Amino acid sequence: MSLTFAYAQARSALYEALAAKGCMDVEKVLEQHGLQWPDLESAGLLEQKPLQSTAEMLEYQPTAAGRKLLTYYSSYDVMVVKEGKVQALLAAVRG
Repeated sequence: MSLTFAYAQARSALYEALAAKGCMDVEKVLEQHGLQWPDLESAGLLEQKPLQSTAEMLEYQPTAAGRKLLTYYSSYDVMVVKEGKVQALLAAVRG
């Protein structure tokens, strides 16, 4: 993965397209609800991914349980909450 201007534009366009489909950026959901990445890991929704490049932006990937609520696009290191799954994600984290 190379952090070029074209890569940044493509990553941004992916986020916009996913938002138009009703998906939400995980980081925004975490911020809005006072949560952090380790909270999702503790809930069994995320696991730390093996480091493959120093250019990677996310250090987590969804687990099997997390893939029911989250979608991860490894080619752009983008993770979103699936459409309509924010409340289910919050319920999973808050137990």
